[in-house]
Amino acid sequence: MTGPGLSYAVVTPARDEAANLERLAAALAAQRLPPVAWVVVDDGSSDGTVELLRRLAGEHAWVRLVQPVRVT
Repeated sequence: MTGPGLSYAVVTPARDEAANLERLAAALAAQRLPPVAWVVVDDGSSDGTVELLRRLAGEHAWVRLVQPVRVT
């Protein structure tokens, strides 16, 4: 399904998912119709997820990283 006005966004919650997010990014980029936004909400990753997403955001304008502020 493609056509004028057709668009979608993807929201992914993530914690320590660097290996999986790399593959997901490649799959999204390979779509005939890429998302208008891929919002990844990082929940305190320590495996390089944040660095990976920052790199991907530099490569794809539709990648967004959200890091919620933790209140203790």
